[in-house]
Amino acid sequence: MATLLYPPAPPPPQDHLRFAKPHIIDYELLKKGVDEKNAEEHIMSVLKDAMATGLLHLVNHGLEPHLFHVLRGTTYTYMTTASMEEKDSVEAVDGTGSFEGYKPRSEQEKRQGLLPVIEEYNYDYRSTGTVRRPQIIRENEASAREVFDFYHAELTPRLLDLINRFTGLPSGYLKEVHQESSEIAHMLLYHPRWYLDERRKRAAYAGHTDIGSITYLYANPVATLQVYGSQGWEYVAYIPNSIVINMGDAMHFITKGLVNATLHRVIKPAEQQAEFVRTALVYFVHPGQETMHSSLRQFKALRSKYTAETLQSPGCPIDAIALNRVISSISALRDDEYLAPVDSSAWEATRAGGLVKSPSAFCVDYDSLVLRPRPIGLVTHSE
Repeated sequence: MATLLYPPAPPPPQDHLRFAKPHIIDYELLKKGVDEKNAEEHIMSVLKDAMATGLLHLVNHGLEPHLFHVLRGTTYTYMTTASMEEKDSVEAVDGTGSFEGYKPRSEQEKRQGLLPVIEEYNYDYRSTGTVRRPQIIRENEASAREVFDFYHAELTPRLLDLINRFTGLPSGYLKEVHQESSEIAHMLLYHPRWYLDERRKRAAYAGHTDIGSITYLYANPVATLQVYGSQGWEYVAYIPNSIVINMGDAMHFITKGLVNATLHRVIKPAEQQAEFVRTALVYFVHPGQETMHSSLRQFKALRSKYTAETLQSPGCPIDAIALNRVISSISALRDDEYLAPVDSSAWEATRAGGLVKSPSAFCVDYDSLVLRPRPIGLVTHSE
């Protein structure tokens, strides 16, 4: 059995960082649920406060830090010791984010003999036993299975029940649409100064919402993760041994906007951490195939609809989904860790289900996130 390697531990950032208020759920209280009134009331209060951003921190979950330490070592060891040929031999992709294997290098990277500045191995939870994974992952799979089994069999069902009660959906509905869920773990390695790649940096600074229902991310000491809220972009607090939980587009779709998808991004770290490797362990939960495809179709149609409407009439009404894309399109162009490109009242209104005016000074392509000048002579919606 190969010895695991670990990246050097980064120092705490010396810069004064602005953190978003953390919304913390104690897993022991979550387990009590409706059986204990005080626990239920407290958790519902936390959830209500968190649903504007859709971001939670789970503590006291019972998983030993050693399990995640092994997963980080597995990720780092695989990415730093496997050859390009080994990685290329297990590459796989199907275009939906649900696949097993090393994320393929671009054709340019292959021609130049380069590795991606952000490497990724995707571990399909439901493929276990039907695929042969790289040796270093197989040798340490017990730790992976303990974490992923917890996500699949314990945490996700309890969260789905909680959100079901919070939104008032028919009892058991969220579990029903997740019976045939797709669940994928991403094991990522960010090479030092990955953000010097301008294409990667633009995409990173734009931010995004995840396409699925729920995302789990183990707490990371490298200060790079941010969430967008009423005050603009802010760092996500680092709570050791916590699990960061994001809500995705599919959850927004299923709950008809009662749960907002988390707009988040990974940006360059503080200068004291710039030369350190960042590993990330992310676990995505998607609903059943029919629901997932319906969600993807709806979001694609909405992006096309808003692009056409704003080209024809800048200033036309848009919802939370579209406003997220406006924020991303502007953020992609600015190297500003605390950028707040839209008015806080407009952001808050859309989180509550309201509509706000789209930008009238320029037009947004809601698919590509490209900003275009307003055509000369075009009358805005307000005019």
